Amino acid sequence: MPPSLAQLVQMLHDPAPSTRLRALSSASRLGGSRTPPPTDAASNRPRDGGQRGEEALRGALANCCARDEDPRCRAGALAALSGMARVGDVEIVQMALSRLTDTFLDMRLAAVESLSRTARAGDPAVLSALRSRLGEGGQQRNPSRNACRAREANAVRIALVRALAVLFPEHDAGGGEALAVTACIAEVGRGDWDAEVRDAARNVLVSLGKGSLADDLRVEERGDRYRDYGIHRNNQLPEACSTMQAALPLCMADRRKAGGGAGDGEGGGKECRSMPEAPADRD
Repeated sequence: MPPSLAQLVQMLHDPAPSTRLRALSSASRLGGSRTPPPTDAASNRPRDGGQRGEEALRGALANCCARDEDPRCRAGALAALSGMARVGDVEIVQMALSRLTDTFLDMRLAAVESLSRTARAGDPAVLSALRSRLGEGGQQRNPSRNACRAREANAVRIALVRALAVLFPEHDAGGGEALAVTACIAEVGRGDWDAEVRDAARNVLVSLGKGSLADDLRVEERGDRYRDYGIHRNNQLPEACSTMQAALPLCMADRRKAGGGAGDGEGGGKECRSMPEAPADRD
């Protein structure tokens, strides 16, 4: 039998990190398994007095995220809070933004995932923060001598690219934010030092309906790679990888559970558009 809300709060104050981690795991499952309660429009908090237990749990999680000595607990607390929050929850969005530069990898990943779930699509402050993080360290040639740390940095940048796709401002009247996001993803697809990150960026462009741009980036890389050998490769765009095609719709569905979606509750969910399958590269 899963622990009650009161038991979870008590477990979060336990001195043993293993107990707190079990509580965080249970809290994360709790957040993903239920429909968020009705909220007050001004505070975005549950307005039903019977939700006091949930409010107590939310407070305990926020305290854990800010003050716990174990970085795993801090990251788990942010993930659990994001599962309980609704799209547009200002408190959780600000908390996640402040953790984008955390020294602990799991916390940075949790922050990016939290923003993907709770930030409003097209939020200029969030998009600017994500673009800024992508621009730090991704354009050098293998900036880390430690292969393990380099792989960790790659995981964060891939998560950042996917977050930009999830929060892409489809209804940007002036077009400025959409252009800035597209340019940022394209720059990653062109100049990031790691091939996996470049592929992730190009797959995101395909999923956003920018297939011709992704095609240009692939052709440009092929030209750089084979220019010295005089090899001519077919100008064909491979189908977006299955991982990316599955990851973005799942994240969209998760946002809709939280009361949002592409239009944040007004226009329904934004569907990722995949390019039609093209012939495989035969060279």
